[in-house]
Amino acid sequence: MAFNWIRPRSMPDVEPSEDHIWQEIDRCDFTQSSSIRDRLSWHQEMLMDRDTYAGLFLRSPRLPAFESELPVGHDPTDWIVTLRLRHSDGSSLDRIIEGLSYGAQDVLQPTADLAEQIGTIRLLSYSLSRHEVEEQQYDSIFGRPFSMLKGYVCWARYILRAHRRVLQQAGVYRAIYASLFDYSRLSYSWLQALAEHWDSITNTCWIGPNEMTITLWDLQLISGLPTLGIPYEECIPPDYDLFRRRPVGHSRRGEFVYSDGLHQSLAHYCRLRRLRGHRHRDAVPLDSWIKSLLIHEAYILLVAQPHDPFGIDLQYGEQSSVEFFEPGTAAGIRPVTARGISEETSLVAFIATWLCYFVLPYQSRVLRPGTLLMASVIATGRRVSLAPVVLARIYRGFGQIVASYGRRQRTVEVPWHYVHGWVHMHVAGAFSCAELPDHYRDHFVPTLLQLARATSATDRAQIRLFMFSPLHTADRFRLVYRSPIGDLPPQSFGVSLADSQTDRGVPTLLSRGGYLSIASYFISMRPGWLCYRRDDTVFLEGYNPNRAARQFGFVQATPLDGLPVLPGVPDVRHFSSLPSSTRLEVAALTWAFLLRLGTGSHFLIALADASTGISHLRLSWIRHTFSSFFELGIQRYSRRVRRSRHSRSSLEQRDCAPTHVEPFRVQGRRRKRSPESSTRRDDPGRSCGHRPVPPPFDRGQPRSRTSYEQRAPQHAPVDLHDTSHTPHVSPILEQFGMGTACTSLGLDEFLHVTTTTLIGVEGGRPVSSQPIDGATDVTSRLGVEQIASSPTLSDSTWLVVSDSLGELSPDAECTHSGSTQLLLGSDVGDTTTELVTHPSLTQVVSGLELSFFESRSVFRARRPFSRRWSRGVQYAVAALQILLLRVDLDTSPDLFSFHTEACLLLDFAASCSLRDSLLQMWELSCRTVEFGLFQLQYTSWRLSCIVLTDLETEARAAWDSMRGGRLDLDLGLQALQRYQRDISEEQIELLGIEAELRALRQRGRALLVRRQEIRAVATHTEEDFSSLAADVEHLEDRLSFFTEEFDSARRRLELAEEEREILQDRLFRVRRQISSIQFRL
Repeated sequence: MAFNWIRPRSMPDVEPSEDHIWQEIDRCDFTQSSSIRDRLSWHQEMLMDRDTYAGLFLRSPRLPAFESELPVGHDPTDWIVTLRLRHSDGSSLDRIIEGLSYGAQDVLQPTADLAEQIGTIRLLSYSLSRHEVEEQQYDSIFGRPFSMLKGYVCWARYILRAHRRVLQQAGVYRAIYASLFDYSRLSYSWLQALAEHWDSITNTCWIGPNEMTITLWDLQLISGLPTLGIPYEECIPPDYDLFRRRPVGHSRRGEFVYSDGLHQSLAHYCRLRRLRGHRHRDAVPLDSWIKSLLIHEAYILLVAQPHDPFGIDLQYGEQSSVEFFEPGTAAGIRPVTARGISEETSLVAFIATWLCYFVLPYQSRVLRPGTLLMASVIATGRRVSLAPVVLARIYRGFGQIVASYGRRQRTVEVPWHYVHGWVHMHVAGAFSCAELPDHYRDHFVPTLLQLARATSATDRAQIRLFMFSPLHTADRFRLVYRSPIGDLPPQSFGVSLADSQTDRGVPTLLSRGGYLSIASYFISMRPGWLCYRRDDTVFLEGYNPNRAARQFGFVQATPLDGLPVLPGVPDVRHFSSLPSSTRLEVAALTWAFLLRLGTGSHFLIALADASTGISHLRLSWIRHTFSSFFELGIQRYSRRVRRSRHSRSSLEQRDCAPTHVEPFRVQGRRRKRSPESSTRRDDPGRSCGHRPVPPPFDRGQPRSRTSYEQRAPQHAPVDLHDTSHTPHVSPILEQFGMGTACTSLGLDEFLHVTTTTLIGVEGGRPVSSQPIDGATDVTSRLGVEQIASSPTLSDSTWLVVSDSLGELSPDAECTHSGSTQLLLGSDVGDTTTELVTHPSLTQVVSGLELSFFESRSVFRARRPFSRRWSRGVQYAVAALQILLLRVDLDTSPDLFSFHTEACLLLDFAASCSLRDSLLQMWELSCRTVEFGLFQLQYTSWRLSCIVLTDLETEARAAWDSMRGGRLDLDLGLQALQRYQRDISEEQIELLGIEAELRALRQRGRALLVRRQEIRAVATHTEEDFSSLAADVEHLEDRLSFFTEEFDSARRRLELAEEEREILQDRLFRVRRQISSIQFRL
């Protein structure tokens, strides 16, 4: 019976309704003689061009069924092969890599042991180090931190208990279980480090010389999401597919292919959209969606605890069991859904909420109606492949950060909590996690649960140093190469496994119980394309696990390209410009290629304790490509780490020491102090108004005459020193901004010494002094090498060390000769130097060993004045400071007058009971300035005696040669850049040629296979033709035989006719005779 229904042009898009459709079908089939399939096909025909939801959704068809053959040549016989790796020189990276391998080793295909051309560095950190891009704030890139939804925990607890069997059958029970907990304390420091070292071309991350990536197996262990299943599609199909029916029983109308929960959820979503009005028709927030589906008592904000996930609250003394952590029944529990919401609708709506909130979140926090389709599939107990989709989103998120960094950077929407889980899996010490019950470890709960309420390291300098060289931060972080084994069967390790098919065409990895995890592991070992489809948007990301073979327990050799060539896609980067039908066909191909099983290949699961490594040829390529970049990063961030460690140790000492250590700097004539005050009464750093309070007088102690005029004997016994004069801290130059805090040295002992910026100790506080205005030439810098070259040093010797010597041991680097020690720094100019003395090293400040000053000059004379002023010390110090500041270096100062005034002021200070340590310091300052003035006069006289003509000529010639060399260098750099551009263009052309060659090779293989098939068909055709020819000959023989028989039969027939004519003639004559006789009678 023909069905000739034509849609009228005037009919609205929302019509015809279901009742109208069945009325038309029943009118046409009034005799009820048509089959059910014909009626259902008529029903689908009337659904064409109908849109029940009146444009509220973007409608797009689902992926077509992939029925053609997969690309040829991408399934080797063995995915794990043993290669004999060659040896080469990789010693320059031995100190930052573990596990160099050569000889017979197992590698992951597709790979080879061959030398590679030097590659280009495509890392964001490389661009940042070259200042090609400006560093941005990462908090705005990664979006808002993870936060719980109101009412979600109550709803999830009910769903997990009421639909546990269905969720376990779909493989998402533990993934939903992990979403109960809070992961909001995870910082973005590790995400920033991964983004800076991410290669968006290969979708791998460089941690030192180790190339690693987030594999499908890692993501499955972290999240609990299934890898195997039907492809994930986030779309709303058109009406002819959405309301399609299938035959069931004897019903003349059949039933919907999709569940009623999907249609009810879509209808509920449409009602919410219409209730929100035209202003808010774009989307429905998750909060509004949850609130509309739950009762008022369940719409509260809760956070589940790992020790009590369902809020059961065990009494004291009760033992927790499996039912405590995973209740298996919902009997006696009050439903949390609102009235009128069925259990099926509630399950579909919750799974869609879980997908939008936890699995594939967006910063807008809205419900995407396309997730309802996959939620309805999961609600029926069918597995959906979610892990490849999430991994594609993560890869694309890192690629967007790298591509758009520094220019109109916007928030990248990625499930970052899964990335944190990967960091926790492969970087030991990255997070501080609480101890979890043994139940989670015994039942293989997703490892993401370990990060519930965890905190992460935020020292970005140390994290960046780890990304450049993991071995340099071995005391804090440890890189774990091998991924956990999870729930793989123990009998599957170390044996060759086959991916074949049974007699019925079912893959063997799916036909046996407990082998589902092995199939997922096997899929994660093979390269392929990861596809994510949302409505009409489809994007592909390459998956290259062969570049991270160490994560599977094998040796990393030179990886080869294992991605299949996609038909009709010349460049994946311009995939979005292709027609929609082509994109959907390619997406179906990539899903079929990624999840294929029954290929006949063999693979191996490495033992848990298998050693991993990198081949020497691969390491040689890494060395030529990344060596200088790694070394620059290590030098840069190791210096920052040492500084941060020193500052932390200083803070720890300040918190633990009995006296407060307060750092400050002298800038000009004013000092910047921290707001915290010292608790010492005799602290000279306390100020009264704008004038510092002087230290207490040493009353009752012998006052010494300055050694500025009378020096101590050179052979004084070293054990004759007055400990009562010894201060407990190092002396400082309190008012004057010079940092040359040293002991008394003779004028002849300063032949090789210039002044410096040093750190002394004032009242137990380290002091950093800087040159003041007007004395920059005098108080410039004191080089460590120049101090080391001083011919003699006094009894009490200052030691200058660099801040970069935090790794050295004072005992190993110091020379204990009398009271002299000297630590040399490798990079004095990069850090602030510090001042220490001998012999006792008892206090730790800023991570370095500091000692205290001890005077050994005991032969001092007293020159008391007639009157002792109570405030004489302050006046003496102020006068000395004015004397030193008054020195004008632009003119020729009077050396004799300066010497006389300094002697008088120092004698006056000694008579006013100035402490011996401060007196010696002022002596040294005056002696240093006096010697500097002497040097200035001598230098001026020396310069006046030098003929500058020859030097000027030589300097001009040197300047011209330098300009010429600079010009040559610029030309050479320009030529080098041109050569690099030419090489890059040639490399791009070479890559294109290689791609074309691969395509031609694949096409050639396909043509070879086709030729073999045609040859087989031709051979069969020839055999058939021969048999047909024999049959024809036999038929011809029979035909000739039948022809002869026919001729003989025809002759017999002719004779019979002649005989019949004769008989008829005779009969006629007889009749005439009889009739004549009768007539006569």
